[in-house]
Amino acid sequence: MTINVDNAQVQFVDGKLAVQYFAVSFSAGDYPNHLNGNVQVTSDEGVTINSTPDEVIAIAKKKIQALIADVAA
Repeated sequence: MTINVDNAQVQFVDGKLAVQYFAVSFSAGDYPNHLNGNVQVTSDEGVTINSTPDEVIAIAKKKIQALIADVAA
């Protein structure tokens, strides 16, 4: 699975920058079982303005896997 952190949406909260979400795109599998899309990883999921791309990708991967498992069920 290829996962890319595309950008971050931030805002000022109490005079400090805070992340609203990271936009993440993904691509997985081979035709005909190919899936691609976009997800948002939010501050509610534990990311901050100081989160590394690897930390964001780890959360996004769990989120994507949960989406796939939900569809299969």
